Parts: sequence; C-alpha cells; structure tokens
Amino acid sequence: MIAGKWYTGRQLEFIKKLRSCFENAEFLVDESGEYSRARARVIVCRNIQDKSQEKVMPHYIFCTNDEMALGAVDALRTADIGNDGSVVVVGVDGTPEARALIDSQTTPLRATVVQDSCEIAEVAVDRLVRMNRGDVVRTRTYLEPYVYKSNHLITSPRRAVAINDLDETIGPSGERMGPPRHGSA
Repeated sequence: MIAGKWYTGRQLEFIKKLRSCFENAEFLVDESGEYSRARARVIVCRNIQDKSQEKVMPHYIFCTNDEMALGAVDALRTADIGNDGSVVVVGVDGTPEARALIDSQTTPLRATVVQDSCEIAEVAVDRLVRMNRGDVVRTRTYLEPYVYKSNHLITSPRRAVAINDLDETIGPSGERMGPPRHGSA
C-alpha cells in the first residue's frame, strides 16, 4: 500500500480488513507517498528491485489516491510488469486520467474508489444551511463511496448516513454537544 501520512486511519483499516480476509498474505505499507505520482513511482521501483531479487513480486498495489496509483503504473510500465494481469493497482479519487486508463484495459490500474463530488457538495451545503438555521448537526457524515471499474460503476448508493451514534454533534453556535440523538442527521 502506498499512502501519505495525512489519513493514517484509512490505511490502517484497509490493512486490518485485508488481514482478516488473507491471514497468510504479506502486507507492506509505505506512508512516504505524499500523494505524489513521482514519489509513488520511486517507491514502486525500489520495491520491484528489492522483490525481483527474491523472485516474489506484488500482486496488488493499493494507493490512497489516484496520483500515487498512476505513479505505481508508471513504475510497473518502466519495469515491463503488470500488463499481463499479474499485478492489480487500485487508487482513490476517480480522476479523469485514472478513469481513462481503467477504461483502456491496457494497464495494471483496474479500479478507483470514488466519492461523488456533487453529493459531497449537496451534503455540505445542507449541513451549512442547517447550522445557519440553528439546527444541531453531526460533525461527521459518511458518504457511501463507489468503485469505478472499466467503463462501469460497481455499487453506487446515493445516500449519506452517519458513521455511528457515537459521533459528536455541533450546536447552533458551534459548541460540541456529544453524541447525537437518534433520528438527527
């Protein structure tokens, strides 16, 4: 996994879930990707060189943004690895370049995890309007992501749900009010 240090929770949860599904797999997390295509390319090149001596190549590379996924693809292309389906790269964001590569079906980039930017804007404006009216709103709202994979979307729910009932809420003046009451949004 290639990641940055801004969202360590994302990669920790991802690895935790993978370990529960694949107990005997080896996982490598490199948080020095800095959300940069160039940094990811260097990380993958370095790991390919290290692994080629052991004859064990990665099967999957998950990057916590599409720029890093594109850097991973650049490194795999340079090493002439992965276009045969032996390595799968997945990113996050759904950038136009990533979607175009996925649609081409000619690279290791196979999917990207996306959140609908229009839905993000709608929910953000809704929460701001509610706060301006003096309503109590949650400080965290979870928007269901979807996976973009070669010319079609996989699982694309259109709803915002609270992460859980333990999230804090913010009052009309910005004060923290503890867990929300059931039924509040």
